[in-house]
Amino acid sequence: MSGNLILFAPSVRTNFGFGHLKRCLKWAHHLKADLFWPQGNGFFTQQDSLVSNYPDANIIANLPENEIYDLVVLDQRKTSVETQKMLLKVGKILIGLDEGGEMRTTLPFLVDTLDNLNPRRPNKKSTNFLDLGSNLPIQSSETSSLLVSFGGEDPQDLTGLFYDFWVNHGWNHMDVTVVLGPYFKQKGPYPGWKTLDSPPSLQEILPLYGSLVTSYGITAWEGVTAGLLTLLINPSPYHQKLGLKAGFPSLLKNDLKENLFYPAWASREESLLRLRTHLNTEQGNFPTFLESFHHSPDFCPLCHSKNRKIIARDEHKTYSRCSECTMVYLTTFNLPEKKYTKTYFHEEYQKQYGRTYLEDFDHIKSMGKERVRCINSLLQTPGGNLLDAGCAYGPFLAAAKDGGMRPFGLDVASDAIIFIKEKLGFPGVEKSLLNLDWSGDFPGAGELEALTLWYVIEHFPDLDPLLRVINKNLKLGGLLAFSTPHGQGISGLFSPQKFYHESPEDHFSIWSPKIAKKVLKRFGFQVKKIRITGHHPERFPGLKKSRGFLYEIISALSSCLGWGDTFEVYARKVKNL
Repeated sequence: MSGNLILFAPSVRTNFGFGHLKRCLKWAHHLKADLFWPQGNGFFTQQDSLVSNYPDANIIANLPENEIYDLVVLDQRKTSVETQKMLLKVGKILIGLDEGGEMRTTLPFLVDTLDNLNPRRPNKKSTNFLDLGSNLPIQSSETSSLLVSFGGEDPQDLTGLFYDFWVNHGWNHMDVTVVLGPYFKQKGPYPGWKTLDSPPSLQEILPLYGSLVTSYGITAWEGVTAGLLTLLINPSPYHQKLGLKAGFPSLLKNDLKENLFYPAWASREESLLRLRTHLNTEQGNFPTFLESFHHSPDFCPLCHSKNRKIIARDEHKTYSRCSECTMVYLTTFNLPEKKYTKTYFHEEYQKQYGRTYLEDFDHIKSMGKERVRCINSLLQTPGGNLLDAGCAYGPFLAAAKDGGMRPFGLDVASDAIIFIKEKLGFPGVEKSLLNLDWSGDFPGAGELEALTLWYVIEHFPDLDPLLRVINKNLKLGGLLAFSTPHGQGISGLFSPQKFYHESPEDHFSIWSPKIAKKVLKRFGFQVKKIRITGHHPERFPGLKKSRGFLYEIISALSSCLGWGDTFEVYARKVKNL
């Protein structure tokens, strides 16, 4: 039984291919998972001869009303907007499999097992998820047995078309067997050819043959793996483009003419040698991948909408722009949970900055002095209580004290809290900001005038409860101050794919000054000041680090146009929620 509750949603529409349904039946059977198979006009009927091969697949004709599935796997070829909306209601996350339609820009996780004509990259591409079997020796071109298989439906009767061509041109030197799929409308007869009616597994019988004629799809790759000399006869330009892109000798059905067929037939062995170099020899298993699949929350951290446009992907990350509030956010996949322990502040910090956090203490404290001046200038009465959430080892607390404030620390790292209490002498509590109770955590301290988060806010995957708890604990007229990476800085604007690829895997929201003003207003704050920081002209594409005229121009533009890669926000609480 799977660790995740999974629903498979393959295409079961007639004239759209049978392979989507067949492989999902196989996976659902393996995982004892549900498979959505609606009934009615335009859908495959549930044939007992087919379904009986997968007794552990739990086939459902209607979807539940609530979100009950951990994963929904869409194997639709081209998912419709209506289908995606319908399945969003029942699953925490949608995984698109070989998705070729417009939903490639909205599905959070994409897996390509086959070549795809859509230029938008998937999160993961792996032919080993096809479960093609073991690589077998290449069959000799002299092997005289041919298998003809055009899927489970063959709506354009490629079988009959190829049979007529084969017989009419006197190609009778081979022993031919034709596979008749469970949804064939025409089943011959094909005099002179042997027939196999709906075999449960083509993979098991492929090694009995020397050659294969099929269309582009899983069967073609199974033939390559089994060492068969493979030729494609494709039903559409779409399949033809895929076949040629992969490197198969391919013909469109309308090009089935002797002058075109013979050169393609003669090139099969050469093509097979190339094709076999593309096979992924690593052992992979899609059901196993799904069993252990895990992810961070997959919704907008601000408004919780799942309507989005994907702007960047890699194997472990997807960045989306919320269609409702425009916040850019991150969903992570199959990554260990980040622990903010001593290791994080030493080894990981040193790896990124070349020194440990404590070695950087004085530098961080010096940056905090200007921040304290900004806070004091905006407070109705300078000084007062300041809570630094995510205080780490306390450099900003030290700067706040020097600036005349009464500093308090909050962090989830126990050794950080021990350090600020024992080494620096500041009050501190080990807990998440989400659980802050100012008057209970720091009894007798009085009202909280300022709360700061320096490069902390982006680490929260859900901003709504965070900003609510900040509003609840901060006094009316008090100040919220934070810093965060700038999604519209020089890196995000001019090298966005590099920016997202290098963005840390625990930065769940990507901010800009514009979105900050809109967000904070919603939670009872009024932005009073924004400081653009982190100016790096050398990050402009094509500009080298050495100074010069162009460097100075870009530096001036960065300052004038706010291209810094980080920024600070200072906002006053103007109302209670």
